[in-house]
Amino acid sequence: MDPPGTPAADLKGRTNGLFEDGPLTLRPVPSVPTVTLFWNSTFSSSANPFNCTVTDGATNVATGVFFGCMNYTVSDCKSKTLRIFCSTGTTPKDTLQVNIVPSSADIKADGSDGPISVPLGQSYTISWTSTDVNDCEVVKNGVRGWASGTSGSQADVSFTPGQFVYEVFCTNACGWVSGSPLDSVVVNVTPIEAWIFVNNQRWTVSVTPDVPYTVSWQIENATSSQCVIQRDGATWVTNPAVPTGSQSDVIYDGECATDADCGPWGRCVGGGYATVSHEYVLTCTNGGATATDSVTAQAQVRMGTCVPRVP
Repeated sequence: MDPPGTPAADLKGRTNGLFEDGPLTLRPVPSVPTVTLFWNSTFSSSANPFNCTVTDGATNVATGVFFGCMNYTVSDCKSKTLRIFCSTGTTPKDTLQVNIVPSSADIKADGSDGPISVPLGQSYTISWTSTDVNDCEVVKNGVRGWASGTSGSQADVSFTPGQFVYEVFCTNACGWVSGSPLDSVVVNVTPIEAWIFVNNQRWTVSVTPDVPYTVSWQIENATSSQCVIQRDGATWVTNPAVPTGSQSDVIYDGECATDADCGPWGRCVGGGYATVSHEYVLTCTNGGATATDSVTAQAQVRMGTCVPRVP
């Protein structure tokens, strides 16, 4: 209890209904939050009034008055502790806590907080929600105007690899909630990559006739159904396994190149050697992005056929 002759004070607030000691909770939408204040001060030992000051810490709400009632507007939509000081004392005689519900927002990419990675050319969805805001804007890589609204979703796609940052900024009744985004999500767009090999070698590979060789491949950032392997222009493998797979092939040799290949009782018709090759082309397509790689297997084969020698 205050000693006799010192001022006492009571500070209350009202948002609706009766005046309360607080704490009070207000929302920053749809209009600037306002609370009605009432205060009164007297000597604890007498009915004589005493001048007091009501302050929010930054500004004096009311000065030199022993009682009053007024509307107090929280113009920055931030929580405040109101205090009433009386006489020349430095200790507040009463306080009133006014809490402002914080504005918030949540943004996701394909339902994830991210970061996420998607292949080049594949569509993804940016979605966002918010609470206690009047409006929001989604900014893509620092460029305004990509999307707006308190909530929503929008598909996006990139045919250029890179990192894309989506940020959500919002306003409430006091203006922009913050100079920084309330939330952000990162999407990394990765290129489709495809490689194909013959016996683990690239480009043009020499193989031995009649000996099976291995065609293998490696695929990144694409699904099996988005890829195909052609041999000499015709489909050879549909839906190749990912991320790696292989399949055998062979280049067949002829019977002979010269009569010597046909033994003592035969001769070679249409002999000689020729280079026979197969070209393998791996193509993967995702949306509008395509990756292609090729490899060639080649062999020197005999071209002739042995027939019986005529006496």
